[in-house]
Amino acid sequence: MLLVIHGAGSKAWRAATPKAKFVIINLPFKEIAVKKLTVKKKTVMAIYADETGGDRMTSATFWDGKKYRYQPIGSSMQ
Repeated sequence: MLLVIHGAGSKAWRAATPKAKFVIINLPFKEIAVKKLTVKKKTVMAIYADETGGDRMTSATFWDGKKYRYQPIGSSMQ
């Protein structure tokens, strides 16, 4: 499981009452990282997941300003 806490204001996710919380479950991942992603000429922070499935897909989950989006990136050629 992966817990994502979305906050607002000066304390952001550290606030006593965060804006929203999301749990991502059943994600078979090998490695999780937070990196920058360019979406429509805009750079956003995204959660990258290297999955352990048969095709070893890499995907990104990011906030687009209204809701969280999932974007498959591709498979590793291993």
